[in-house]
Amino acid sequence: MRKIIFALAALLFISLPICASSQPRWVANWSADYPESEYLCAVGFGSSSNGADSNAFENLAASFNASVSAVATTHIVEGSVTSSNSEKASIQVNDFESQAVVSVKASQIVSAKILERWNDGDGNYASLVVVRRSEAAQFYFEKACSCADIISYYRNIAPSSIPLNSVGIVQSLDDMAIEYYECRNMLAVLSPQLFKRLPSIPSDPEIAMMIDSFMYNLSFSIQAEDDAWYKIEGAVLDALNSLGITPMDEESRYTLIETIDVEETTLMGNPLKFVLYSLVLKVKDSTTGRIVFSWDCSGREGQQTLATAKERAFAVMNKKIKNEFRDKFAKKFGVSTD
Repeated sequence: MRKIIFALAALLFISLPICASSQPRWVANWSADYPESEYLCAVGFGSSSNGADSNAFENLAASFNASVSAVATTHIVEGSVTSSNSEKASIQVNDFESQAVVSVKASQIVSAKILERWNDGDGNYASLVVVRRSEAAQFYFEKACSCADIISYYRNIAPSSIPLNSVGIVQSLDDMAIEYYECRNMLAVLSPQLFKRLPSIPSDPEIAMMIDSFMYNLSFSIQAEDDAWYKIEGAVLDALNSLGITPMDEESRYTLIETIDVEETTLMGNPLKFVLYSLVLKVKDSTTGRIVFSWDCSGREGQQTLATAKERAFAVMNKKIKNEFRDKFAKKFGVSTD
C-alpha cells in the first residue's frame, strides 16, 4: 500500500508544471524600486536579451523625444540580472550598444545603464535601463553652459581681431548651437531646475551671420608669381577648400605666398634625366607682418626625359599638398578635416 502511495505521489509531482518565478515589480512599475525623483527609467521587451535591451533604450530615447538612428558607446556597468529561476547575482554586464541616440553630437544618454534583466523561461525577456537624474543633468548642464560661453565670447569680439588659429572654432559655432539645444532638451526632462538656469544663446540666423563675418576676415588671397604656379594651383585650392577656406581674388588679411623651384641635375652613372624640386607655401598676416604658417617639401625625381622628370616632380608635389600640407595646416589651426 505504501508503495502505491509513493508511486502516486511521484506521478503527481511529475505531472505538475514547473512554474517560472513571478515577474519582478520593476517590469510593470519601475518607480517602486527606482524613485522618479532620482531616476529616469524605461522597460524594454523582446525575444532575446539584446532585443529587450534595444527596446529599453528606444523607450528611454522616446522620453526625450529622440530618434533612434545610430549605435552609441558600450558601457561596462555593475548590474544584476534576474532570471526565471529567481537567482540574482552581481555581475559585470556589457550593457548593449544602444540604438537610442538624441542626435549627431549627443549620441548617448549619459549614465544610461541596463541594471535589471529578467526572462519568464518561455523566451520572453525584459530589461530595465536606468538613468541617474542628478549625474546626467549635471553633465548636460555643464556642456550646454560651455557651448553658450564660447558662442557668447565670439559674439562679443570684433571679426577683424580674430586670429587665424580660431578658424576651427568659428567653423564649429553652428555645431555648438545644435549641441546646446540638444543638452537643453535633455535638461527639460532630467532637471527643470537646471533647465531654468541655462544662459541663452543667439538665434540661428545671428550665429550664421557671425560665422560669415568671421570667415570673411579669415579669408585668404594668393600671391603667386612663379610661372609654374598653375601646375600646383588646383591641389592648393582643393586642400584649402576641403578645410572650409576659399581664397579671394581681392586683398585680405592673410596671404598665401608660394615659392617653386625645379632644376635639372645629374646622377653619376645613371642615364635617366633628373630634377631637384622644392616648394614652399607660407601664410602671412598683413596686420602684423608675421609669417603665421610655413610648409615645404623637396626631393629628386628621374625619368627618361627632362620633361617627364619635371612632370613627375609636380605630380609628387601635388600629392604632398593634398596630404601633408593639408594635414599640417589643419593641425596648426585646429581645422576639421572631415
